[in-house]
Amino acid sequence: MAQAQPGDKVKIHYHGTFDDGTVFDSTRKNKKSEPFEIALFGNHAIPGLEKAIIGMSEGETKKVRLEPEDAFGTRNEELIVEVDKSHVEQHVKYPQTGMMLRLRDKEGLANNVTITNITDDKITLDGNHPLAGKTLNFEIEVVEIVAAAK
Repeated sequence: MAQAQPGDKVKIHYHGTFDDGTVFDSTRKNKKSEPFEIALFGNHAIPGLEKAIIGMSEGETKKVRLEPEDAFGTRNEELIVEVDKSHVEQHVKYPQTGMMLRLRDKEGLANNVTITNITDDKITLDGNHPLAGKTLNFEIEVVEIVAAAK
């Protein structure tokens, strides 16, 4: 039976939890849920998840625990900035804590940020991925190897 290799595209079902059992994402939300297609091209997906899938066969399941370095990375405090509230209100009329925004930096690059604090005149923006710094647990099932590497 074929095994997933670097360069393959595969369809997987996964169930992701934190160490305390809280579910952060799953492709098995209901019986009609479709599997997730992932390209094993390196840096297209979570690095540790790609590594875990390589070598798996269709129908095979596996549990894997990923430390932050193999998932969404460690938190970078330099990605947390405080800006004038008026700057954000130019883009969002009613900013709220927890709201995710897509803002452009000085070079014009788009960045995803989360509003983490709002005061009378300042807003704190966090550019870290929401799962950065978290250990993630996945239960993975390879449903299909869609396109094998050539």
